[in-house]
Amino acid sequence: MQAAQLWQQWAMIKGLLEEQQQLELQQTAGRSTQQWQQPPSGYLKCNVDASFYNTTEASGWGWCLRDH
Repeated sequence: MQAAQLWQQWAMIKGLLEEQQQLELQQTAGRSTQQWQQPPSGYLKCNVDASFYNTTEASGWGWCLRDH
């Protein structure tokens, strides 16, 4: 929740919040029909995420690789 709040604060300052809300609406509308699919044999699929902490001026990140 803190990451979402920090994103909203940063986005408002940068004028990106409206764009983000439109993107979220598009993603929510498509969720009911979308489902994760494994990559084809011989390929990898990489999911990533990141977080930013203003109070400690630190960041974190993570990733996950999946094959077929």
